[in-house]
Amino acid sequence: MRRSDKGETSTEIDRSLQLSHSTVSPIIKDKDPILEHVKGSAPMKATVITKQSCGLIIEMERLLVLSLEDQNQRRIPVSLMVLQEKASRLFEVLKREK
Repeated sequence: MRRSDKGETSTEIDRSLQLSHSTVSPIIKDKDPILEHVKGSAPMKATVITKQSCGLIIEMERLLVLSLEDQNQRRIPVSLMVLQEKASRLFEVLKREK
């Protein structure tokens, strides 16, 4: 887009970047919506801060994965409701043990 703003034609840009005209032309044509979208995104070098789950949740998730793998090996189907109930029961047991 910068090269186009400086006066280069899309054909010159295509050749120098070794891209097809059908790749470069729409980018130049849709410059404004693309730039608007980029303004709303996080910068590439942005730091992402995540919250660590507490120890009980990590342990519950580990046990839940083990249970799911066991059921998968036995070819037992698992529904979302069953999974949620199992997670809830595991968490309650772990809370009581702590």
